Amino acid sequence: PDAVQPHQVAPARFILCFTKTYQTSEAVLSVLPQLDKQSIFVTMQNGLGNGEMISQLTGHDVLQGVTLIPASVLEPAYIRSHGAHKSWLGPVHPDSQLQITAAQTLSHMLSTSGIQTEYHLDVSQPIWQKACFNVAMNGVSALADASPGLIGDTASLVSEVHFIADEAIQVGQALGVSVDQQQIHDMITFACAEHRYHQPSMLQDIRHQRKTEIASLNRYIVDKAQQIGIDVPRCALIAALIEARENAPEFWKAKTE
Repeated sequence: PDAVQPHQVAPARFILCFTKTYQTSEAVLSVLPQLDKQSIFVTMQNGLGNGEMISQLTGHDVLQGVTLIPASVLEPAYIRSHGAHKSWLGPVHPDSQLQITAAQTLSHMLSTSGIQTEYHLDVSQPIWQKACFNVAMNGVSALADASPGLIGDTASLVSEVHFIADEAIQVGQALGVSVDQQQIHDMITFACAEHRYHQPSMLQDIRHQRKTEIASLNRYIVDKAQQIGIDVPRCALIAALIEARENAPEFWKAKTE
C-alpha cells in the first residue's frame, strides 16, 4: 500500500500499530484526530504494556497480541521472512463484548489472508512468553554483538541467558500470568541452534546507534518486580547497560565538540 502522512489518514475499522514501542505514543496521537470513535487500535508489538498504554492514550477500544514472524530487513522496502510463524490476538479488556467480537473478526480476517492468527480471550500468556524470551536474549545479544548462535556457543553466556529468563518468568507468574517456563527455555535453546546468524532487533538498533525497546522489556520487568517485591538483579543490570549504551554515542560526541 502507498504510505501517507498522519494528516492524510482516513478513518478505518482497525488501526494496526507496528512502530517501535518508544514511538507508540507519537504514532497513535498523530493519527487520532483523523479517526472516528469506532476505530479500534491493534498492537502486536514486542514488549509488555502496549495495549494498556494505547487504551489510556486514546480512549479507544484496543486489541492486543503478539506475532512470531521472523524477519530481516534486506534494504528499504525489501523484507525476508523465514521459518514457521504464528500470531495471537485478543481484547485488552476481556469483559468487553465489542473487543471480543472485534478480536475474533480480525483473527479470522488475518488467518484467511494467510497470516495464521489464533484468537484468545486472555492473550497475556503468549505475549509474556515472547517477552520473556526477548528479555533473556535481546539485551545480551546487543551488548555482546552476538547472534543466538554465538550466545549458544558460549557456555558461560547461555547459562546467564537462562537465568535472566527465569527472573522474567518469576515476575510474570507473580502477576498471575500462566507463563510456561519450560517452553521459554526451549525457545532459547531452539534459537541458539536454528537461528545461528539471526540479528535480533536490539542488536541492529545498537549497531545503528538507535534507541532500543529496553523500556518495554527488561526495564518493564524491573519496574514490576520492584512493585511486587521481587529481586531481579540480572534484568536490572541488562536494562542499565543498554540504557548507558544508547547514550554512549552522544556522550563521546560531546567530548570532541
